[in-house]
Amino acid sequence: MRNFLNPVCFAAVLSALPAAAEQEGGIHFKGAQAFYEFGSIMKGVELSTDTLTNQWVQRFGGTFDLEAKRGDHLSLYFGTGSIFWHAVPLVVGNSAAKVFYGDAVLTKAFAQFSFGEGENPALVGKLGFIPVKYGNSRNLGEYLFRTGTYPDYIVTGNGYTAVNTTTTAVLGTQWTQRFSGGFSHDLFVTSERQSYPLHDLSLTYLAKYKGGFLNAGLGVQFDRLIPVKPSITTPTEEKNTWFEYQGRKIANNPEYYQLLAAGATHDGRTEDAARWTAEKNVVDSLRKAWEADPAVRPALNKFSFKGIKPLAMVALDFKSLFGEGLFRNDEMTLYTEAALMGWENRPIYYEKRMDRVVAMVGFNFPTFGLLDNLNMEVERCTSPFVNGYRNAREGNIPLPDYNYDQITGYDPEDWHGDDLKWSVYLGRNIMDGFQVQAQAASDHLRGRRYTRVVSENSLLVDRPDWYYAIKLVVSL
Repeated sequence: MRNFLNPVCFAAVLSALPAAAEQEGGIHFKGAQAFYEFGSIMKGVELSTDTLTNQWVQRFGGTFDLEAKRGDHLSLYFGTGSIFWHAVPLVVGNSAAKVFYGDAVLTKAFAQFSFGEGENPALVGKLGFIPVKYGNSRNLGEYLFRTGTYPDYIVTGNGYTAVNTTTTAVLGTQWTQRFSGGFSHDLFVTSERQSYPLHDLSLTYLAKYKGGFLNAGLGVQFDRLIPVKPSITTPTEEKNTWFEYQGRKIANNPEYYQLLAAGATHDGRTEDAARWTAEKNVVDSLRKAWEADPAVRPALNKFSFKGIKPLAMVALDFKSLFGEGLFRNDEMTLYTEAALMGWENRPIYYEKRMDRVVAMVGFNFPTFGLLDNLNMEVERCTSPFVNGYRNAREGNIPLPDYNYDQITGYDPEDWHGDDLKWSVYLGRNIMDGFQVQAQAASDHLRGRRYTRVVSENSLLVDRPDWYYAIKLVVSL
């Protein structure tokens, strides 16, 4: 639901649907939903300066879905709606941060091609703006399409809402083939639409096995496999390069070493501060020498946004061991998912593969009819950088956000307060079509500023940071 919907495109799609469905079937209303989500960010921070303490957050909106069919093998799906929201963080003294904003949103817009007979065709292709959810998670997880490589980052929510929001819409094509015995696999070719650089094409493969008690999946994403413009995906800017000097690898980036020195000084580590200052001076002096005599400049190696992301997931459905009737829905399901956000180690910033591994585990608890869903998830990732992509968006370079805090600098040891994330979710149907959902979490929540831009960095960067939210949902 993060896409803006151009009114002209909206009108064009609506006018095209009757023509597509003219032969038979017509346009079918598939459902509608209205929601009101409210809660509080109990503790958090944005851009290291705007502290959030018990900040109230609320948003409301609604969506509807349509389907148009032509025969048994071609369908069009379209979903749209609107949402109203307050800016986060609330900037005191700025009137633009104190009003409700409204956006049209597009949830889906794709054509589906079915090859084979019956309700479960052997091969299904989709083309357009496609919602994707492949795992069991309620909040964390779904890493194939909610993480990045170089820089590595993790996303939860959808830029507007936070509760029970794990579906990600991708722009491109998806092909699904199913076999007897519970095996299926998917192939995606997607165009990047969220993070810089835009429009690069990625190839993703996901194989799944559903066997009752044991369900498993393996996947891999070749992130930005085909760049639209290679010089943007692998920038030539000096800050984005490194070189070898006296047997060691050095970033051609004085700012990085300057912030490391400032961070070490702030934490009272004078020896480390002196070492980083000396490294900065080496880069500065070498740059002057290269200006005077370009012939002595060594080969400069460039960093790239491109990367390979492997993924594995397993779910154990203990409910299947007890027979029917005792548990319901997805209760008694234990599941886990892990992804490596960039297989290749790269000098200076991305030297430890384990720091780029993100793994989560979740469990759906039995409630014996008291609730419809009760779920808890825990996630671990030991990246020594803040979870964000500001250097990618603002600096146009594939480097982590070492410059998140310009005041106290950067100390890698300071960035382990967000290694462990957690989420608790519950849901209850009050009556047919009306559900109450609630979520408390320290996840990767991002705000939407009064400029309408979603925060590049998570608002929850330390252990005490968390929020709660309640969501009222009416569905038809």
